[in-house]
Amino acid sequence: SLSQLLTNPRYSIHYYQREYKWQEEQISQLLSDLFSSFYSYYPSRGSSTVSVADFGYYFMGTVIVIQKSTGEQDQAIIDGQQRMTSFTLLILYLQNRLMDLGLNPRNDIEGLLRTNGRDNISFNDATRKEVIRAIRDRSPEIEGKSTSAIFMAARYRNIQRILDEELTQESIPVFFEWILGHVLFVK
Repeated sequence: SLSQLLTNPRYSIHYYQREYKWQEEQISQLLSDLFSSFYSYYPSRGSSTVSVADFGYYFMGTVIVIQKSTGEQDQAIIDGQQRMTSFTLLILYLQNRLMDLGLNPRNDIEGLLRTNGRDNISFNDATRKEVIRAIRDRSPEIEGKSTSAIFMAARYRNIQRILDEELTQESIPVFFEWILGHVLFVK
């Protein structure tokens, strides 16, 4: 599950990986696919007393990693960095939205993206890190300087717009729980 994938090791995205270049079309398609699966199990858009335990799963694909060196816990993402970056942005949005609604304290979710003050996914360039930090710190200006950072900031704004339109206050925590436990990867 996404939660299991993010919980244990630290991942890094190396300099030789291509830039993050998902367009609005790709993030919209991902969210549309997730909503389609989620709403096939979610009984009504106004219900908040739902358990995701009986919901079905959504298979997201593979993430290929290698151990950086013997004895290290960090793993380098070889394939899947576009999806992992997109899900990082999605989790950050949902975390911020849940906090706005007073539904979930930050530290319940924080362990997915940070452990002991370190990011669980380490990006190879400082400007990507700045975008993640700006989103986490809820900076009003989320701007990027590298190609990847520019695309990350734009995709975060797309996620924000689409989810604000699609999810109700009642469905946000259910959707978040479903994403963490029922979106599956092969690692």
